[in-house]
Amino acid sequence: MATTACLRQDELERMVDHAFHDPLTHLSNRTMMIERLAQCVLRARQQHDYHFAVLFLDLDNFKVINDSLGHRIGDQLLHEMGKHLQTCLGTLDCASRPTTDPSVRVGDDEFIVLLDGLKDPADAGLVANRIHQTLAKPARIGEHEVVATVSMSIVLGHNYDDPNEILRDADTALYQAKASGKGHYQIFNKAMREAAVTRLQLENDLRKVLDRNQLSLRYQPIVSLATGKIEGFEVLVRWEHPQRGVISPVQFIPIAEATGLIVPIG
Repeated sequence: MATTACLRQDELERMVDHAFHDPLTHLSNRTMMIERLAQCVLRARQQHDYHFAVLFLDLDNFKVINDSLGHRIGDQLLHEMGKHLQTCLGTLDCASRPTTDPSVRVGDDEFIVLLDGLKDPADAGLVANRIHQTLAKPARIGEHEVVATVSMSIVLGHNYDDPNEILRDADTALYQAKASGKGHYQIFNKAMREAAVTRLQLENDLRKVLDRNQLSLRYQPIVSLATGKIEGFEVLVRWEHPQRGVISPVQFIPIAEATGLIVPIG
């Protein structure tokens, strides 16, 4: 009976470990992160001098590594990245109450670092720089030497009621970080959220633009400087939005290209 009880206890511990940890990197998973974030949010509402931050990391060009070197090498790279994060964060001196296992894997090539109890919110940027420097060193995986850079966002934890709102804003800032060039980080601000909402609204409206016949053409003459005569015309598309007025191609063409809507528009 004692042996059976021990086996059941071992099985229970394995189930708990599987529920809260990533099997590839052995880091905590998203479920564990949400629980920890909920505790941080509650503490921040109770203590005005309490600070925490979330760093959202995305491995640059991971698909290229998988496609060129294979998924086995990609998995080993993710495992090495998890170890590098733990080593880097284990030497931090800016967090007065460091979170146990602060690094978390939340997606295929996405990681989160929770900085709990920061002395100064500005220290989050110092940690981001430390992570960039650590991960910039080449990793030797089998016969391959791989350099992994990450794009990163930072969300300072204040005025939040829901951990999922923090992750939402971290994802928004990460999009901005990737748009500004890989290997950088962006600190979230409310303007980013407003821009993301506007972009989503434009994307939704853009999907209906052809059916509603809201696109029109403008013909801009091409004039020869030598003769002063018109030699042709450049055809420009304009979006006449019923609420927003004329929307510049600078605003909607990048969205059309990213979503594949550029083909039917063309």
